[in-house]
Amino acid sequence: MVTTIKEGVNDPKILSSQQSIQFDQLPVEILNRIVYWLSNATLILESNSTGKFPAFTYIVNSERCGDCYQDLLSLSSTNCYFRQYLGATIFRNVSLVRLNQVDSLLCSPKSRELFSDKKSYQREFLSELIMKNIQNCGNSDLARSGYKLHYFGDRSFRSKYQELLCICNYVTYLECDNSFLSGKEPQLFVNLKELKVLDEAVESPISQELNFPSISYLAVHVQTLQSTKGLLNTLTNLRRLDLFVAYGDIPNGQGLQRILYHLNQTKVRIEEFVLILDNAYTIIYADTIRLLQSIKTSNLNKLAIRVNRRKSLPIHCDKNYEVYSEYVGEDLLSVFQQPQHLIIDVSVLKSIKFHPNSINSGNLQNKNQKSKKLTIVDRTITGPQISLDFKEKLGVVVRSCGVTKFSFQYGESLEESHLHVLKIVTDFVQWMVNPILNKNVGYLGLKKISIEKCWGYTDDSIIREYLMDMIESGKLSHKINSTKIWTKTPFNSPRYKIKDSYNIFYSKSSGFSVMDNNGYFIGTSQQTIDKASFVTSNDSKTDGDAGDCFWSIEASLCDFEQYSTRQRKTLLSS
Repeated sequence: MVTTIKEGVNDPKILSSQQSIQFDQLPVEILNRIVYWLSNATLILESNSTGKFPAFTYIVNSERCGDCYQDLLSLSSTNCYFRQYLGATIFRNVSLVRLNQVDSLLCSPKSRELFSDKKSYQREFLSELIMKNIQNCGNSDLARSGYKLHYFGDRSFRSKYQELLCICNYVTYLECDNSFLSGKEPQLFVNLKELKVLDEAVESPISQELNFPSISYLAVHVQTLQSTKGLLNTLTNLRRLDLFVAYGDIPNGQGLQRILYHLNQTKVRIEEFVLILDNAYTIIYADTIRLLQSIKTSNLNKLAIRVNRRKSLPIHCDKNYEVYSEYVGEDLLSVFQQPQHLIIDVSVLKSIKFHPNSINSGNLQNKNQKSKKLTIVDRTITGPQISLDFKEKLGVVVRSCGVTKFSFQYGESLEESHLHVLKIVTDFVQWMVNPILNKNVGYLGLKKISIEKCWGYTDDSIIREYLMDMIESGKLSHKINSTKIWTKTPFNSPRYKIKDSYNIFYSKSSGFSVMDNNGYFIGTSQQTIDKASFVTSNDSKTDGDAGDCFWSIEASLCDFEQYSTRQRKTLLSS
C-alpha cells in the first residue's frame, strides 16, 4: 500500500491533474468551511446570519465579520470569482451618515457629533466607488462608461464592473439622508433590502423615481415618507416599518392624510410596526389611531409604541388636530390584541383612557390563543410601587390581550432599583390573581416575567467616560466601533443590561394578609384564593439578548432622536 501511494504521487499524470485544480474551483461547501475556520468558527457564510446582533441595526462590516475581515477583504480582491463569493458578506452594511453608533449612544448635539458627517461620507463613498476602484480595473474606461445614462445609444448597457464587481451590488442594508433620495445614487443599490433614512423631515416633496423592488425594512420620518412617492410605493413589500411621527414637522392641515390614503388603497403585509411619537399624548390623536388601525393586519406579529425622549423644535404649530373619543383605549385594545408581542412606553399607557366597564370587566381572552408577550418600558423608576390607575390600565391590556409573558425594561434613578422593579412586577402579578383586590375574576394566564435594567445614571456615566477616554487617546478604534446601544463595559454594574427571568406557578392559599391599594394592612382573610410563586428561569443570561427585538427597536429610537429630531439651536456664539 505504501509503495502504491509513493508511485501515485510520482505519477506525472496525477501531478498534472492536481496542478490543474485551482482554489476557486473548489465546491462552495468546502470554501464555506475554509472561511468558517478562518474566522475561528464565528462566521457562517451559507447562513449570512447576524444572530449575535439585533436585527435591522447598523453594524460596521469589520465588526460584524470579526478578526477575519481583512483576510476576507484581501481574498475578495484576488479575482472576480471571490469578489462575487464574498461580496455579500464583507460589503453587507453601508452608512452614508455615520461611522458607528457612538453619536446616538452619547446623544451628541449636532454641532458636536464625532462620527457623523453625511456630506463627507457620501462624497467619499461615491469617489471610492466610481473613481479609485475603477482606476485599478483593466478596462477602466469601459467600467466608468457603465455609469453614464447610456453608452453609444444603448441605455441598457452595464459594464462587468457595474454588473458584478461593484460593492453596491452586495449592499443590503443602507443608511442615507434626504439628499441621497433626491439624487441618482439609489439606482446603484440594486439588491437593497433594508433602508434607514436618518434625517429631519423634508420641506418639499421628492419627485425622484425610486425603485426598491426587494426592500423589506424601512425606517423614516413620516413627513419624508409622505413627501416621497417612491418610498410610499415600497409599503406593499415591507415586513417591518419604523416610523417617526413628529406632528410639529407636518405642515398645518395636512396630518397623516397621504400615508393613510395610501395604506387604505393598497394591501400591506407588515409583520413588525414600530411607531415612535414625538409626545406621548399624541397617541390620542385621531390620525394616530387611524394609522394603527390601517397597519393592523393578519400578518402583524410585533407592535411597538415608543416616545421621543429629546427636546425638539417644531417648525409648524398646528393645534387643530382632531382628538379621538374620550375613551380611546377601547379602539386601541382591538389593535393591541392582534400582535403576538406588544412593546409600549409607560408614558403612552398613562395617556390612554379606558371605559370603566373595561376596567371592572372580568372578560378574559380565549385561553386557546397562542403565547403573547407584553413589554413595558419605563425610563425612570422612582419607587417600589405604581399607582392604582396605572395598575388598572395595565391589567386591562393583560387580560384583553391574553398576555402570558410580561417583561419590564427600566431605567434606574435610585440605588437598588432592581429590587424595586422586582417588587413592582411580582406585586402586579399577585394583584392580577387576587379577585378581591382586582375587582375581577383572578387572571392566571401569566406564565413568565422578566426584568432588565437598560439605563442607569451611574452605568451610563461609566460608558460615557469609557468612550471619551478612548476617543481622546485616539487609539482602539475597533473598540469604539464595537460599542453599541445594547453593549456594556467591564466596569458596569453586574445587573446592567442583563435580563432576569422567572417562571410563575399558581397554588391555592388561605390566611393571607389583605392590603389596600396604598399598601396598608387591613386584616387577614381566610378565603382560599390562588397565589403566585416565582422561580428563577434557566434561560441563559446574556448581554442584551440579541434574539429579543427590544434592542433593535431601542437602537432605531436612538437613531431617530439623534438624526431625525429637529434639535434646538444654541444662542451662544462659538
